[in-house]
Amino acid sequence: MWTLYNQGVRCFGPIDATISDDEKLRKNQQLPRLFVTPTTKSDIHDEPITTLFQLHDLMTVEQFKQCYTAALKLFQFGQDVALSRGLILVDTK
Repeated sequence: MWTLYNQGVRCFGPIDATISDDEKLRKNQQLPRLFVTPTTKSDIHDEPITTLFQLHDLMTVEQFKQCYTAALKLFQFGQDVALSRGLILVDTK
């Protein structure tokens, strides 16, 4: 996410993942909220999926929303477990 943000990208997913210019993120800082940053997978490099249009061959919008919600809940659970052990969970794939 940082690499793309540093290149001027501000939308990190097709649903509610836009960072406004006034948020001015810094590398390695805690983000203001959780983000799901969907990508395609490839042997060369992952490509971000930033619009619902890009999803049409992969899954329905409803399926994506379900995955998006589940990913946020799972990550929050992981953060809670890590915090209970004195750790910080900062990123997952």
